[in-house]
Amino acid sequence: MKINLQRAKAQFQKYQTLYANPAPGGGMHPVCAAVCSLLLEWQETRGVKGDLLEIGVWFGNGAGLLNQHRRDDEKLILVDLNKSQERFQANVAKGKPLPPEALVFYPGDSLAMRRRDALARHRDSARFLHIDGEHSFEAVVSDLDLCAELINERGIVAVDDVFTAASACVTEALYYWLARNREKLVMFLVGYQKAYLCSARLLPELMELIYELPIIIGSWGPQVTLCASGWVNDRPSYGLVPFVGGTHQRINRVLPKPSFHEMMFGPPVG
Repeated sequence: MKINLQRAKAQFQKYQTLYANPAPGGGMHPVCAAVCSLLLEWQETRGVKGDLLEIGVWFGNGAGLLNQHRRDDEKLILVDLNKSQERFQANVAKGKPLPPEALVFYPGDSLAMRRRDALARHRDSARFLHIDGEHSFEAVVSDLDLCAELINERGIVAVDDVFTAASACVTEALYYWLARNREKLVMFLVGYQKAYLCSARLLPELMELIYELPIIIGSWGPQVTLCASGWVNDRPSYGLVPFVGGTHQRINRVLPKPSFHEMMFGPPVG
């Protein structure tokens, strides 16, 4: 089932216009905004229902994109150390009105909230979750544990600041968690300092969109290359990098005429 690319592009362009000058320490790279817009539109096309959640709101620029894609019967669940909504609420609602009944705000430390099971009523209810909270090893592992409990069966988790030298614990914690919880979530894409996770049983449905990402995003402006360095049944993750001579690259070799099967699964053995 093809997604509505016109609608996804409109959401991406709207976000780029409304959040053109993100607050220091906040905001989302255009490529990440494009990927998230496409993943959220993919869910929309397939009728995936559920709430949208973010850990670490700051000024609300990331939550603003989630709110743009929020259906009227869905909640936006925000977790942040800040005790007041005033810092971010108007910013989050730039792209779509956010009535009080649609916002669920948990002020405080997500580590403590998980220990208290404070978000238990949202278990198995979220379709898209964005982790951008405390960047310590302990906090990232805890936030991943929390999101694994809250995500529904067709949900997606995005983790921010992956492969960022200034936040090295995020990457260490992510790979530590994935190695111990592969039956829960796998990483299917990483790039521009953000990683994307889903359940192993959902991954086959996402493969076509992953393959098309550099072509779609390139038509919107940013030129990128999709890279594969392993085998799908080994570690099913792909990378997005700045354009390196072609839209698709497998094991450091640009594919001049990339086929879906060669790119996503690898060439025949032997």
